[in-house]
Amino acid sequence: MKKLVVLLTSALLLIIVLIAKAGSLQPYAYLPLVHNPPSTPTPIPTATPTKTPTPLPSTATPTPTKTASPTATQIQLADINIIFIMPEGNEYVEIRNDGNGSAQLLNWTLSDEANHVFTFPNFIIQPNQTCRIYTDENHPEWCGFNYASGSPIWNNDGDCGTLRNASNQQVDQYCY
Repeated sequence: MKKLVVLLTSALLLIIVLIAKAGSLQPYAYLPLVHNPPSTPTPIPTATPTKTPTPLPSTATPTPTKTASPTATQIQLADINIIFIMPEGNEYVEIRNDGNGSAQLLNWTLSDEANHVFTFPNFIIQPNQTCRIYTDENHPEWCGFNYASGSPIWNNDGDCGTLRNASNQQVDQYCY
């Protein structure tokens, strides 16, 4: 369509020029009438910056995640404490979980200065629970632990009980 308009306009201009040369019109130069519709701008794509995550330095300390109810391995070791040693009669040591989560006692140990060692079986001590480890008696109402020793362990004139976790780290010590 555009070519047809240009062609017709050029032909009209040629006719006008020929008539002007013949003398019937004043010699004027006419320019062709060309209709150029405004061009629609073509959008130019621009680069959109992308967010690149900034890596943390290798020395970054991870943020600890708190849980509502700690598992047995999350309890702090110092929460299990020796609270009493009865060195006479029915000898026993009392331990208590002063924490707010349970703790697995498997392979924890209780020992005295003479190295009499009691190794805990698979047992989960609950928050605020108190257990007794007897020298030679079985008391299920106190968790059922005993050394199964036929003779006294705890010295009447003073001794120290040491509680260690399964990694052999000292958790508590009670001396009298």
